[in-house]
Amino acid sequence: HFADSLGVPCLGLYGPTSTVSWGLLGINSQTFSEPVACSPCYLDTGEFPNCPYEIKCMTELTPERVLVGLKATRL
Repeated sequence: HFADSLGVPCLGLYGPTSTVSWGLLGINSQTFSEPVACSPCYLDTGEFPNCPYEIKCMTELTPERVLVGLKATRL
């Protein structure tokens, strides 16, 4: 987040945390998340609930998908 605020190109991977609450804001940054029904489950309370879905929000966010997104945005 420090680098993002300084304009350094950044990549953010989000699963249980919200890209709206915790995402990168810089014009040179890109956020990625997997659209699963239970995400984001972290509700800014300081606690992560136990995941009954084997953390699908992160395990289904594949390196290939992120790479395609990076190439499309030229980050």
